[in-house]
Amino acid sequence: EGGGSLEIYLEPVLPKPELLVVGSSPVAQIISELGRLLDFKVCLADPEASKEAFPDVDLLLTDLSIVRQRINEGSFVVVATMGNGDEEGLLSVVGTRPRYLGLVASEKKSKALFEYVREKGVTHEQIALIKCPAGLELGGETMPEIALSVMAEIIRVRRSSEAKSESTSRGATLPVMQGAGTAGDGEATDAICGMTVKIENARYTSVFEDQTFYFCCLRCKETFDQSPQSYSPL
Repeated sequence: EGGGSLEIYLEPVLPKPELLVVGSSPVAQIISELGRLLDFKVCLADPEASKEAFPDVDLLLTDLSIVRQRINEGSFVVVATMGNGDEEGLLSVVGTRPRYLGLVASEKKSKALFEYVREKGVTHEQIALIKCPAGLELGGETMPEIALSVMAEIIRVRRSSEAKSESTSRGATLPVMQGAGTAGDGEATDAICGMTVKIENARYTSVFEDQTFYFCCLRCKETFDQSPQSYSPL
């Protein structure tokens, strides 16, 4: 009754990426607010922070000794202590390997901080993982502008990582879906979605390098036509 085709709509519900902000400075507060607006799970860590000062964060940590337990390869971490507990804040995260690790500090301040943590046993390689100064070079001077540049850089890292992961995943599955793919007599396999298409009454087709490709719907055909070489047989 459906003509041999079926469309299924899937909407994945993924957990929010975690933004961990160390510090309770005005910049830290603005970064936290932007993180919430940009759909991050926001965790703020500072011994002097209170829920009254940061009512909208998802998690508030006042014990810096447990901060690194929350950091994983998918975390986004920003140290924005800015003069209040700089050494303790940096030591609580240095040596971890999140997706992004940034320090909001001037060149002079960061140099002194890096020298301090080296004396505590932190290696040069671990320090090299810290983006300092954190943020894209937007020419910002005010605290909101600095916070914006930090979140802009985090968004760039987040989206570029997701695009790379999607591209890798797509490339890994291409051999299964490449080519016209004969599924049986009078049938072909849609090179995009893998659905079986009856050649006799196929409505959507494309020709590439003298080979005919059959598709179950217009969406698959248009996807193929945008980059046919990606789906042609090896």
